[in-house]
Amino acid sequence: IQAERIKIYVENRRVFEGGRLQSIAASTTPTTMLVKFGRLDYTVNVDADTAVIDKRWGPASLADFRAGDHIRVYGVADGTAIDATVVRNMNLPR
Repeated sequence: IQAERIKIYVENRRVFEGGRLQSIAASTTPTTMLVKFGRLDYTVNVDADTAVIDKRWGPASLADFRAGDHIRVYGVADGTAIDATVVRNMNLPR
């Protein structure tokens, strides 16, 4: 295959650190969670293909997430909404 033109799209992904979980809508995906980063509350969209992990990079369950947990999110932000690729709970395992 020869191409005359190749177009590459790169999303502006970044790591959101230092978040505190305010609430989570459900313990199964898809769901949303409200996380405070600094002074702003962000709605984090967690889909079925979002990696949910603990502080040791192992698989984690959303059922173990509690308000006040320290959260890191890797994903794409649009205003105060984040489409998460990875959600990492730094309080798990306890």
